Amino acid sequence: MLLKDDRKEIQLTAVYQVKATIYTTKKVIVAHKQRYEPVYDKGDSMKVLLSRYEGYRNCRYSDAKGVMTIGIGWNLSSNREVTGKLIGVTMPTCITDTKVNTLYEYSVRRAAEELYKYLPWSRDLPRGVRDVLVRMSFNMGMGALLGFKNTLAALKARDYRKAANGFRASQWCRDVKMRRCSEETAKIAEGV
Repeated sequence: MLLKDDRKEIQLTAVYQVKATIYTTKKVIVAHKQRYEPVYDKGDSMKVLLSRYEGYRNCRYSDAKGVMTIGIGWNLSSNREVTGKLIGVTMPTCITDTKVNTLYEYSVRRAAEELYKYLPWSRDLPRGVRDVLVRMSFNMGMGALLGFKNTLAALKARDYRKAANGFRASQWCRDVKMRRCSEETAKIAEGV
């Protein structure tokens, strides 16, 4: 969590490489206080992975499916009202790093909350597996994730290899870059 006088900056060093740099600044940056103890990785590793998988752009663009996107995978088309409430503009052309972080923190928290609301048993999964599910919920939305009935049943039964194979055989795996699918399903298969 960001503290007063701390600022986290993520710089893209290449298409798939993200360098996380933390430095102190005199500017006051206020972090939103959490209402609950997070049960997912709120640290840099979640943000670094999502930045690498989703991209990090300050200006809006059309993603691979033609959806207007900004920041770290923030869907402008379906989140106009929320975007306006969070950053004051419903369809921005470009935004600051602070606003990218605001959208990111909201969307990853929402992804985790929805995961635990619809799959409460997922709280008991190993941390690495939970974090993969949070990133998948972030990427595709909870409705799509709930469509993996057999794969989720395998996860609930702690059959991590079967669950990983289910995700590997899915349309999701074909839609995201192979590197993301391979990395995420390997974490699930390990069950850690």
